[in-house]
Amino acid sequence: MASLKTSPRLTSAQPRAYYRIGCVYDMLPGMEELLNISDDSLIRFMTRWYGPPSKSPDSTSIDCRVSASRNLMKWHQLAGCWDAEITHQSSAVPLSELAEKNGFIEFWVESQGCWSWAISSDAEDFQVFDRDPEIEEAWAPTSENLPDFLLHATVYEAIIGAPYSKGAEVDFDQLGVITKRFKRFPLPAWRWPSLQHRILVGEDVLALISPKAEGGTDRDTICQLRVVGGSPGKLASIGDEGDIPWVYRSKDESAFRQADEPIPDFLS
Repeated sequence: MASLKTSPRLTSAQPRAYYRIGCVYDMLPGMEELLNISDDSLIRFMTRWYGPPSKSPDSTSIDCRVSASRNLMKWHQLAGCWDAEITHQSSAVPLSELAEKNGFIEFWVESQGCWSWAISSDAEDFQVFDRDPEIEEAWAPTSENLPDFLLHATVYEAIIGAPYSKGAEVDFDQLGVITKRFKRFPLPAWRWPSLQHRILVGEDVLALISPKAEGGTDRDTICQLRVVGGSPGKLASIGDEGDIPWVYRSKDESAFRQADEPIPDFLS
């Protein structure tokens, strides 16, 4: 198979092409595409997570009423190459519904409307802005450009919709032991769901660290950990040190043992 060289990290002013038609991509060791981000990171990650694309990008189906970034259009084309659902808790606004309002184009929304992301309609630096539409009128700049945001959002949605997951409430000592072989996803934290959320990258698995839920069962519990993968086997050895009360969840419930306790909210 042909290998593609990893491109150098781009600045926020440089657009990033997410895929090249006709190229064959080798899988990088671990999940290196998420640790050393390059032009090819999104297509490499999606191919690793969802398998080879089932369709070619359709460049003839773009219907957009505003002058959106080429990167945003390419994300829509790329997402259409898989039959799998790419988004779950938040999603991209359809290109045909994009509209400029007060100098901004809202392009990504949380499914219940509690958070939104936008780009400036006239800027060329691809800076992403966000806001809580229920309480904030003005858009606030984030620390991400559009290409990085689209990768970040795709990874987050892969965690939310993963076919297999295990979760537990853990303290800092337990967290350090469980995640010692993980590395931190190098993109900035979002304000939504909270600045305390963190994504970790493992060997073909991902982890999401979230703040402690109200009413935790243990006074020493400080955070919630969710580890996800494409098969039960990828999760089997993670967190087997110590007595961690894991709760397992699977789209194929027969693949995991059933926990006696109800599934907590953060795994729903």
